[in-house]
Amino acid sequence: SDVKSLFSDAYTDEPLDFINGFWGGSTTQSAKITVQGDSVIQYTELNFVGIQFTNPTIDVNEMTHVHVDIWTPDATNGGQVFSVKLRDFGPNGVFDEAGDDTEHELTFTSPTLQSEQWISLDLPLSDFTGLTTKGNMAQFILSGDLPNVFVDNVYFYK
Repeated sequence: SDVKSLFSDAYTDEPLDFINGFWGGSTTQSAKITVQGDSVIQYTELNFVGIQFTNPTIDVNEMTHVHVDIWTPDATNGGQVFSVKLRDFGPNGVFDEAGDDTEHELTFTSPTLQSEQWISLDLPLSDFTGLTTKGNMAQFILSGDLPNVFVDNVYFYK
């Protein structure tokens, strides 16, 4: 009850629509792979990508943080950015239908980003100030200029 997992071997995952919606303009390729016995998502050619969960959406009103582990082989000390955006589909639970969706994005650079080591991002949901509703969370979106990113342990928690 303290964790709502999207992708992790440590927890039972909520149902996902996809780990890559191949949305218009996205160049991102994806694969679920195993690294040292652990399932991870490998994103290549990353510009932006969405993990979507709409059937059902997830109520994270009681959660306090979102967590994600990332690893990149790419250089991170030249001003590269990596962003995490959360999108809630608002009270009606439908994407943009009533104009009640809310979202917010946080962006990271070096020294938070490090090349060739796992980085854990534990992000307070209160830092996502534009995310004014959290009862129908539906998208976890990654973007930036790191073309190769491995992702693991994506979950909300309290």
